[in-house]
This record gives sequence, structure tokens and C-alpha cells, in this order.
Amino acid sequence: MNHNIIIEKIASAEQIKQCAEFYPAAYSGEPWNDNWTIETATALLTCYYSTPKFMGWIALRDNVVIGCAIGNIEPYYSGDIFILKEIFVAVDAQNSGAGSSL
Repeated sequence: MNHNIIIEKIASAEQIKQCAEFYPAAYSGEPWNDNWTIETATALLTCYYSTPKFMGWIALRDNVVIGCAIGNIEPYYSGDIFILKEIFVAVDAQNSGAGSSL
């Protein structure tokens, strides 16, 4: 695990946009082979960010966002639960411990 990775709570739409910049590459390879663009990724992640009870975290290395975990709190019969919507790491930062840290 890389101990230079810092986890912070997402606090701004700008951080969402930073995550959207590497979202397409994170999902373009196997097994997904998705065709996301930065624009469609920004729309998706902004949609999540706008949901009630949003929660999200970013992984930073050298003050650069390299990973993201996003979801929201939803009601459940036994109480509120966190639903993870997305977790992804920049391709060049995969296997660095960022995903596990998130």
C-alpha cells in the first residue's frame, strides 16, 4: 500500500470534475470496454453529487486526485445504509493502494 495516498471527503463540484477527467479511461479497458467521454462522465458524477445525502471521497497523491468513491445514504427497513454507486482509480495509479484506501 502506498502511504503517500491521502483520502478526503469530496467537498466541491470542482473535485467531481477532476474525477470525471480520468473516469473514461478507468472504464475503457477490460472487463467493461465502456465508451465514456469526459462530458458524459461529468454529467453522471454531477448527477450523483446532486443527490440527497450524497457522500464521496477522493484519493490524492501529491495533491492530485487519483481515485474516487461515490454514493449516497438511502433509507432501508433496518435504518439508513450507504449505497456505493462508483469506485474507480486513474489507470496510472491502479495497484497503488488507492482503491483499497477508498
